[in-house]
Amino acid sequence: MLRAKILTILCILVAATEAFSSAYQASPKLVVILVIDQFRGDYLDRYHDEFGPAGLRMFTDKGAYFPACYYDYANTRTAPGHASIGTGTYTSGHGILANEWWVPSAKKSMSSVEDGSTKIIGIEGDEPGASPHNLLADTLGDELRLATQGNSRVFGIALKDRAAILPTGFSANGAYWTDHGTGAWVTSTYYVTEAPRWVANFNSQKHAQKYLNQEWKDANGEVLGSTAPHDGADGKPIEFYELVGRTPTTTKSSSRANSSSRKNLGRAR
Repeated sequence: MLRAKILTILCILVAATEAFSSAYQASPKLVVILVIDQFRGDYLDRYHDEFGPAGLRMFTDKGAYFPACYYDYANTRTAPGHASIGTGTYTSGHGILANEWWVPSAKKSMSSVEDGSTKIIGIEGDEPGASPHNLLADTLGDELRLATQGNSRVFGIALKDRAAILPTGFSANGAYWTDHGTGAWVTSTYYVTEAPRWVANFNSQKHAQKYLNQEWKDANGEVLGSTAPHDGADGKPIEFYELVGRTPTTTKSSSRANSSSRKNLGRAR
């Protein structure tokens, strides 16, 4: 569960737009909403010179940049944040109050997108799927689909289901996320009845495995952590997502920590 603040960057990519000012008047064919957990707004300026010209620096140098864009609320859990980003409203409007909550009828805690009427697609098993069924407001993607009579295409892709589903809304063409146990890409029967061929082909190539048995090192070459498979305190194997989804930290010195965080901006749990 993320405990730090969330920053959202709305990135509008405009083809054949070279002049900075023209990005504000353009009619883009592609809109990408990029959400980076724990990426504070000032990082775009603070680390501007360290970003590549075709990476994050491109958004501020050639895109429409609005540094004073805020959501006036303090609920910084990821699910409410994703829902606010997609819908433009707060929890009182979109209904997503936390990442998960107690459901009396089910007598258990359920995630904001867990949907027992759907099934996971992309891996073997009979796990419950996920959908935007708890969302109470339409998203930008929903309105885009409506305005174009369904001709626009809307997709969500993220490491977690809630991040892929909540910003895109009810009418998305698809949402894909990683299975926490294996790292395979999955979706649910809310979107498709069977895994698209490209998903099956991609998963069959075991791309996720290349992130195992890797080491995190600081600027001095000291190993801060490893993604080598191992058992947790309960004696059970730690899931793929837990192995690769954490950015290690160090407290040996503030300078070393700053150096480490600078190189590992972006992913922490």
